[in-house]
Amino acid sequence: MKMADKIKLHVESEGYKLLTSEYVNQMQYFELVCPSGHLLQKRWKMIKRDGLFCSKCDNKWTTDKIRDYLNNTYNGFGILSEYRMNISMIDMRCPNGHVF
Repeated sequence: MKMADKIKLHVESEGYKLLTSEYVNQMQYFELVCPSGHLLQKRWKMIKRDGLFCSKCDNKWTTDKIRDYLNNTYNGFGILSEYRMNISMIDMRCPNGHVF
């Protein structure tokens, strides 16, 4: 099975429609339509890492969602401050205790 076919199956299994038909590499942007009809562009590399989501439909990040994301993706990282949209930076701690 060609990579373009694998990507199409994955995208469609999530309820999205893939508009791009050719696969060049994982850094390429793919045009997609979310189930609500929003047009978006995502890289295959990012879809594999972060999952498939529409920023127009799911832009409700909260401190708890960020904490869960970090726990699931980067085991041992934590946030030390509240998330206030993109107004301020979040203080974080790595598993070795470094704060940044």
